[in-house]
This record gives sequence, C-alpha cells and structure tokens, in this order.
Amino acid sequence: MQNIFQQLDDLLEKVDFEAIWPGFAPCEYILFIDNRGYLKGEEIPWTSYMACTAMDYEGRVVATWVIENPDDIDFERVASGLAHEMFHAFQSSQNDRRGPDEFALFAYPQDLENYQLKLAENNYLAKAFAENSMTALEQFITLRKARARIIGDAIRQEWLCETGEGMAEYAGLMALNQLSPQKFAQDVDKHIAWLCDPESLFHVRRISYSVGCVMCLALKAVGIDFMHKLGDKRTLFEIIPQSPGVVEEHLEKRRIMLKNKFDAVREGGKKNERKATIMGFDPMNMWYAGNEVLCDSFVILDGEHIQGPVLLTLEEGSMRNVTAYIAI
Repeated sequence: MQNIFQQLDDLLEKVDFEAIWPGFAPCEYILFIDNRGYLKGEEIPWTSYMACTAMDYEGRVVATWVIENPDDIDFERVASGLAHEMFHAFQSSQNDRRGPDEFALFAYPQDLENYQLKLAENNYLAKAFAENSMTALEQFITLRKARARIIGDAIRQEWLCETGEGMAEYAGLMALNQLSPQKFAQDVDKHIAWLCDPESLFHVRRISYSVGCVMCLALKAVGIDFMHKLGDKRTLFEIIPQSPGVVEEHLEKRRIMLKNKFDAVREGGKKNERKATIMGFDPMNMWYAGNEVLCDSFVILDGEHIQGPVLLTLEEGSMRNVTAYIAI
C-alpha cells in the first residue's frame, strides 16, 4: 500500500497545478481498495459509501478514488483522476456552487429538434478544438443559443454540469498531459468520439463532462482566455467573451457597403416622383434596405428601361409598386 501511495505522490509532485488553473493546488486523497479506505498509505476506519469524488473527511475536503484492480494500476490515469477530484476540492474551497439540479436533469425535455441541434453543436465544438477553428466555435455558440430558445431554462442545467464537472475533467486532462502526452491524446480522442456519438446525447449529465472539458480545450486552442475566479455566478459557456464573430463582422461590412452605395446614388442623382410598377430587373444586382431598392444594372418601370444605378422608393406594404426613383 505504501508503494502505491509513493508512486502516486511522485507523479502528483510532477504536476504543475498552478499552470492548470490559477490558485489550484493538490490536497490529501483517500484510496479505496478492496472495500477499505487508505489515507497516506494507512488504513482508516470507513463505513460510508465509496466513490470517486471530493468529500469532507474529519473537517477537511479530500479527494477520493477507487482502485478496482490493485495488481494492474494505470498510475498516470489514477493521478489524472485524483487531479479531477482535487479540482472539485478546489471548487469547494472557493465556494463554487455551479452544479446542476439533479432532479431537473432527470426531467430534461425529450425534444427531437433539440437533440438534433445538440449533435450538430457537439460536432462544431469538436471541430473547433481539432482545427483551432474560431468559425467552428462561433457555429457552436450559435446553435447553442438556438437550442436555448427551444428548451428554455432546461439548457442551463447542461451549462451548470459542464461548468462543475467539465472544468474538473479539463483539470484532470491537463494533469495527464503533463504526465503522459500520449495518454492525454488518447483520452481526448475518447471525449471527441463521445461528443459525436448520437447515442451519447441522451445521458445529459454524462456527456456534459466531455462537452465542458472539450469546450475548455477548444477555447485554449483558439486563444480565448476562459480562466476566471471560481465562485463566479456565470457558467463556463456564459464566460466565453461574446466578441464579434466572422459572420457578424462580414454582416457589418455589408451594411456599411450598402449604406455607401445608397448614399452615393442619393447624392449624385436626381429624384423623380413617379408611381409605377416594377416590370423587369436584374435580381443578381439588386439591394433592399427598408422601403428602398437599389438596382445597380437596370430596372423596367411600366415598360420604360432605366439604366442603373437607380434607387427606387417603394410604396408602403408593396415590393413592386414604386412612388419615386433617383437615377444617375
């Protein structure tokens, strides 16, 4: 038993906990082996349940881990699991209560469209990490907001679970990366596969571990700082900076371009008051804004061909009837 603890202690000493999360530090841990509890290599009285968790023990929070086969221990992965539980102890020390309402998760809405969007959302998250893609991350955020409109407050239970468990899973993975990059890559691949498996969607709590940790990995990959003081009321998803995305930036460029085009015709042309009906036009070179239409190529009003650019003022409530136009 002393040898098991010594090997784990040696590994945990190699982990830079502060590099994983500011203020994060290791704590004591209890191992459960063959229905017995051990602390610092010594057996302790134990009558409670066994679990991989962080819990109060004699007035202090400790990490716990169950060793299922003491003759075949993957020490790096046990150390990673302990780092996960130690992060929970860290969360507790910071009064971080961002965990889900378990009964609300039981009542999670069984909505087909929500699940379909969730799968697409997960695939974009995986792509954001794998390809360091900001565009994929933006699509993930967009789909997530769309799902929120479908299932309402229920989605917050996902966000809370991703925050409480996903960040701890991220901490464990980061510890594993320091100890064995190869095993880290293997475990990340398992999380990615879980995200993209349709059958995984229906266990919302379980998949939140993967969503939360891959969200952290994706944010790290694209250079977004998600570190924050634990105890924040916002979930991990809500902490993501809502900076303009690629589509939003292009939409704003388009808005400015159209404004300049419309203004150029207004300033350089002559206004003609005329009621008429649009009979012909070039649909590939027309721009709508409010009750105005800019025809870059040409427009035919009641049989009259007018060379563009020409700016039309539409009759209220109509897309074809014109009350005036400006031509250059």
